[in-house]
Amino acid sequence: MTATALLDRARSAGVDLYRRSDGSIGCRGPKPALEGMLPEIREHRDELLALLAAGTAATDPGTAGNLDPTDEARIRRWLTFIEEHDPITVGEVLDRCRTDDDALSYYRARAAEVVIEAQPEPTAEPARQKPVCGRCQHFAPNEGNPTGGLGACRIDAPASRKAGSCWPWPDFAARCDRFSARQRKGMQ
Repeated sequence: MTATALLDRARSAGVDLYRRSDGSIGCRGPKPALEGMLPEIREHRDELLALLAAGTAATDPGTAGNLDPTDEARIRRWLTFIEEHDPITVGEVLDRCRTDDDALSYYRARAAEVVIEAQPEPTAEPARQKPVCGRCQHFAPNEGNPTGGLGACRIDAPASRKAGSCWPWPDFAARCDRFSARQRKGMQ
């Protein structure tokens, strides 16, 4: 396999090969594809470096021409916004932006048209107890076995009529409109 064919195969597998500023080859992409191609990349290292140095392929994203990380992130967000998820197409767009100022201007303008609002930070809600009959203040345990047996609902709520609802199972979540959490001893 020639180095040019290897570059083409890498691109089709979503693997991006580039020349680092220290003169070595950098690669990124899906892990399974990388693992399968690394032996061949090492075997054709010198030929690939020559192709990369000649500008046949992309340069190191960190030292690329006019495409800074902010522009790249905006263009990636825009591509995601227009539902372009194909890694080959995304790579081609970014490669073109690295080498063509007109393309970079075009994609900057497209990315600026799209306002992607920041998502609000999720707020941590306090943990709520599941509405289990055994945790309700209306639950009356069986007098014969108060610690581990069947009980009854003092107000005869509709949810208490479901099979298994009045057993003190901690995982049985009854949807009861009349659930009222029982106060724990020592807590007022």
